[in-house]
Amino acid sequence: MKKITFNALLNHKAHNYKPMQIEVEKVIPLYGKRFEQMRDHPLEDAPEIIDNKDLMYMEGNTAHCILFLDANGSDGILVEAEGADYARKSQFIPNARAIVEANDIIVLIKTFLFIQ
Repeated sequence: MKKITFNALLNHKAHNYKPMQIEVEKVIPLYGKRFEQMRDHPLEDAPEIIDNKDLMYMEGNTAHCILFLDANGSDGILVEAEGADYARKSQFIPNARAIVEANDIIVLIKTFLFIQ
């Protein structure tokens, strides 16, 4: 039997799974080790969050968020920083790239020019 494998978080003794409305205001790809750093240390200040704080806020029951996408993979991290410089409210999103592509969201692509 073929096994299904993917990355996900398991909550310990979750009291519910009631989702909230999310509006992704911007999708930002993270290059190199940046995605791993944000994933592994979400409470550290992040320049990408600082630069986009004004796009993250709560409006009624809707969270306006930034989706940080692993530029070298498929996963993402959804962030609503509540005015902080770090990922105060966040969620790991497995296969986030598929969500982005399914919704025809234009991702800002960095172009690196290597001068030799």
